[in-house]
Amino acid sequence: MKHSLAAVFVVGFSLCDFTNSTPRPSEFHLEGDYLLGGLFDIHYVTSPLNPKRPEAIDCSSQIFLLPNYRRFQLMRFTVEEINNSTTLLPNVTLGYEIFDHCSDTLSLPGILELISVNGFIQPWPEPSKNRSKVMALVGPFTSTQSVTIAPFFMMDHIPMISYGSSASIFSDKLKYPSFLRTVHPNKDTIDAIVMILQHFNWRWVAFLNSDKDYGIDALEIFTQRIKNTDICMAFTRNLDNSNDYKEILKQIEAQKINVIVVFAPKLYAEAVIKTAVHLNVTNKVWVADDGWALNKVLPNMEGIKNIGTVIGVAQPLITIPGFEEFIKITKSQAPKVDPEQQTLCNQVCNCRNLTTEDILATDPSFSFPVYSAVHAVARALHNVLECEAGRCSDQISVQPYMETYVNVTEDPYQCVGCKKTEWSEAGSTSCKLRLVEYLPFTDIGVILVMVAALILLGLILAISVLFAINFNTPVVRSAGGPMCFLILGCLTLCSLSVFFYFATCSFIILPLLCCLCFIFSYMGKDLPKNYNEAKAITFCLLLLIITWIVFITGYLLYQGLEDASASAHTTGGPEETSNPVPITRSLEEASDSALSMEGPVEKTAPVHVSEGQVDASASVHVPELSEEGVQVDPPVTYWN
Repeated sequence: MKHSLAAVFVVGFSLCDFTNSTPRPSEFHLEGDYLLGGLFDIHYVTSPLNPKRPEAIDCSSQIFLLPNYRRFQLMRFTVEEINNSTTLLPNVTLGYEIFDHCSDTLSLPGILELISVNGFIQPWPEPSKNRSKVMALVGPFTSTQSVTIAPFFMMDHIPMISYGSSASIFSDKLKYPSFLRTVHPNKDTIDAIVMILQHFNWRWVAFLNSDKDYGIDALEIFTQRIKNTDICMAFTRNLDNSNDYKEILKQIEAQKINVIVVFAPKLYAEAVIKTAVHLNVTNKVWVADDGWALNKVLPNMEGIKNIGTVIGVAQPLITIPGFEEFIKITKSQAPKVDPEQQTLCNQVCNCRNLTTEDILATDPSFSFPVYSAVHAVARALHNVLECEAGRCSDQISVQPYMETYVNVTEDPYQCVGCKKTEWSEAGSTSCKLRLVEYLPFTDIGVILVMVAALILLGLILAISVLFAINFNTPVVRSAGGPMCFLILGCLTLCSLSVFFYFATCSFIILPLLCCLCFIFSYMGKDLPKNYNEAKAITFCLLLLIITWIVFITGYLLYQGLEDASASAHTTGGPEETSNPVPITRSLEEASDSALSMEGPVEKTAPVHVSEGQVDASASVHVPELSEEGVQVDPPVTYWN
């Protein structure tokens, strides 16, 4: 492990001298007490590169992505906002080291810089020595980027908080124990898309997806999701830079498909739509994922109105107070630095000619997830440092894993037992309450029992009618006359009680039915001996009542034990349970209070986010699914 990491390190850093350059002011770097890493693909590699020797890619020579540059600036703004706060990390400053991560496989020098100390990478066996100053990583954006670099950070449990990686694989906490995200997983987006298709009864659809983890995962989820529906996926194709989009659209036209789901990044989606405009593809319904639903380029394209209707599934757009002013100040004070004088390689963004209006007018998607990610780290540090009364403790040696495992008084790998009223899954980091499960009415065994009970009720009803018609005959009178109806009533109640044992059991109705049955059967105990089964029925019901008394007593005792244990602290060791879990409090739980925004962060700019609007300028939203005036006061939810 040591040798392999060292080899990778040497290859990366032999190509870019980080130590011989004289530090100069840079938008990519800020000193602070605690360092955050940031990865933003400000540039994008459009074609595969095949260098003859290992070398770091020159990101500045690739396509510039303005929306991603906006997110990069948003991280800088958020750090500055937190540093100016008197309530969040009051006497602590955050710094950052941000890299332009333009390639999934060739942007490794920046990654190695983040996890190294003085040119060395310390493997896990000696966690207390030569640890990187990076407390957490914000990013990267795409799922493929996260899959590539996650192992470098997972080995030291350095928190990775992605603002855009939505592939399902990251929900596996065994592989990605310190990976978090501030966006919903693909499953939620696919569920929304399927709801739209079902709402409008669109059954014959095409599904176009990117050929990377993000799109492939979405295709798999979509295929599973529509299995039990009337939706038919008539055409599907993986999109990449080598696709012939004209041929794809011609095949869709040939199959008379009018609904096209495009689950792909901005560049691929723009290429598809531009080709559709060029080919004069009309009267289609285009369903956009959140990667391009709020695209600002396509609505202004000539001929765009002829392609049909675009329905976008996107997150609500949140206005972040103070960001516009930050951009204006940043652009007005931007130093005129020669690209060759940049401190770190891969840090030339070719963005000096951008205006404030350019940055603010671009696609704002994933802005709030970036803002939330930085605030989540800050809140976790706030908890770790036990900040209170305007000051944080300077006696705590913070390690990155502490932000994921916020209980700093215990070893994060020590296990304790769940309470007697709780249980945990294998490998879980939390306890769950034990729930009482009832047999559903749809269970085959339940159906058979209910059918038998209904047959018995039918027989009782038939006998009752027969007895009523022949009430004055000697046979009915010798059987007890009016008293025999008590026995039939008792059997009826017994049969009805069967239906109360399934689904949510009623603890009031069942004992009541038992008592009535007991009374009726007891009243019929003096019937003629040859026809009297009341004594046997009475004895059976007496046993049933005793059983209920024992059950209710035990149930009440269990509830009392649960209430008592809930108010007590758990101090047991792992030997107390077969399902031990780490004493952990996840970073997302630690950050919930931060993102609820119940009060403003003081100093230069208030952080109270009270209300936002859904921007429908780039997409047509389904009225039943869209929501105006989205309230943002509750905490941001992290999906895993």
